[in-house]
Parts: sequence; C-alpha cells; structure tokens
Amino acid sequence: MPDFISQRKGIDKVDEQITKLLLSRMELARQIIADKKAAGLQVRNVPREKEIITHVSGLVSLRGTGSAEDLNVKARLVSDVFEGIISASREYGDWCTRIRL
Repeated sequence: MPDFISQRKGIDKVDEQITKLLLSRMELARQIIADKKAAGLQVRNVPREKEIITHVSGLVSLRGTGSAEDLNVKARLVSDVFEGIISASREYGDWCTRIRL
C-alpha cells in the first residue's frame, strides 16, 4: 500500500512553496501596475502575457519527463494555470490601485 500520508505531506510542502511564490509574484505585479498607471501607460500587455505562457510551456519540455503526449498535456495544463495566475495578478493590482495600496 502506498504511503499516502507521506505523499500528501510532500504535496502540502509544495503547496506552501507555490503560495509563497504566488504572493511574491502578485506583489511584483502590483508594483508594475501602479507604476504603469502613474506613468499613464496601459496596464495590460498581451504580448508580454503570451511571452510568459510560451516560456513556461517550454519549461515543461525542458524539465518535464514522460512521453511526448504526456508532456503536451502537462504544457497545456501549465499554460492554463499561468493564464489564471496572470489574470489574478492583474485583478489584484487593479484592486490595490482602486483602494490606493
């Protein structure tokens, strides 16, 4: 029988690391959004968002393991996650500027 308790503890540790990194990323995005708004620049940069998605998808191929099909599925899922992260970062930055954080 697999050691689910140990495996779940491993997932919990990864989740803690991911959360810490997401909070750092959102703070950086907040700063960028505030600076762009102060400079009168458009906040959303679709080419940059696409660049990020392409980059992280490529990391799956470079660092991932598995069959080509498996890597394609992982790359698509990573892309989906990062689209959500980018959207959440933008939403947080907008919220912060509305309440003047």
